[in-house]
Amino acid sequence: MKIIAEYLDSLFLNVPITPETKKAKEDLLALMEDHYNELIAEGKNEHEAIGAVITEFGSIDELLEELDLKREIPQAPPASKTIQKANEKTQNSLDDDFNFDEEDFSKAAWRANHEEFAEEDPNQKDAADEDYSYNLANPITLSEAEDYWSMIRQFALFIASGVLLCVVAIAFLVFQGGGGSDALGLAGFFLLVAVAVTMFITAGMKFSGAHKVLDDRPIKEDVRQTGKMYAQQYHRSFSFSLVAGIFMCIVSFMPIFIFQYSEHLGITLFLIIAGLGAFLIIYGSIVQAYYKRFDNGPIFISDEDEPGPNARQHIYGKNAPLVGMFSTVYWPAVVVIYLIWSFIFGGWGYSWLIFVIAGIFQDSILKYFKNKQ
Repeated sequence: MKIIAEYLDSLFLNVPITPETKKAKEDLLALMEDHYNELIAEGKNEHEAIGAVITEFGSIDELLEELDLKREIPQAPPASKTIQKANEKTQNSLDDDFNFDEEDFSKAAWRANHEEFAEEDPNQKDAADEDYSYNLANPITLSEAEDYWSMIRQFALFIASGVLLCVVAIAFLVFQGGGGSDALGLAGFFLLVAVAVTMFITAGMKFSGAHKVLDDRPIKEDVRQTGKMYAQQYHRSFSFSLVAGIFMCIVSFMPIFIFQYSEHLGITLFLIIAGLGAFLIIYGSIVQAYYKRFDNGPIFISDEDEPGPNARQHIYGKNAPLVGMFSTVYWPAVVVIYLIWSFIFGGWGYSWLIFVIAGIFQDSILKYFKNKQ
């Protein structure tokens, strides 16, 4: 319920406060809460019910029209009359190009990046608008985001459980080895590792498939707001898992000192407790990180090192084609230089340093283009 109330507060953030708007907000909150309770009664979980409610009541534009109200746009402190007159013409032009009540900020930024090309070629503006509409078509819906978050929780569980099983496999091998059952220890070790590897592969395939579907697509505002609220809601659980995981990793050394008479038992308990700590840290960190993924910008980026065309356009603006070409040829060129340096000049002992230097140089170049944009 708290998430629904916070979301409704964000919708009414810039709406003038009047008795009518207060009454409308209270009535809308009551309707949303009733609908939420109905969905819970039908068997939906909390996240599904909240997502459905936000999707159905995601806009208050019609309500504002009925009340004959408009959103307030925060104004800057009043400037002198001379400055106001000097900027009046420019401001009117900007108002035409950037209507922040109706246009997404990413579209305004994209249009600004192409403004100079449109001035040089009158036909360029139409082509740019058409290209933008094509690039930012098919935005990520709240239903798709809910499926993605559900997959992420499963992915985090599989990865964390797989790591725990690998640690338990080593613990089992050590414990059985101390008891003289080496064959049983090896059998259990390989069985647990096989289960862990299966979990890694299964989770990786689902993760890759989900990212492929969402990659380089625009994110709707209700999806961004919902992801932000989920991340805030999960923050307490994440903090607990992080603190508890670190605490377990620290105290995991205690059994080694307590069970000095039985070295194998002490090491076994050490591994199991440390594995449980790692499980909590990994699970909480993955879920928290991917809840925040939808609040990092208007375009979903599955791989920060290889953003898609839309993401590059948003990050680098008019420099995006140059960055794309640079990213395509950069690392192959580095590998060629490394091989020439190693084979022809015999620099095997230190030629590997070129990869370290190349990584630093690439980050500097990309930051330069980003700042230039």
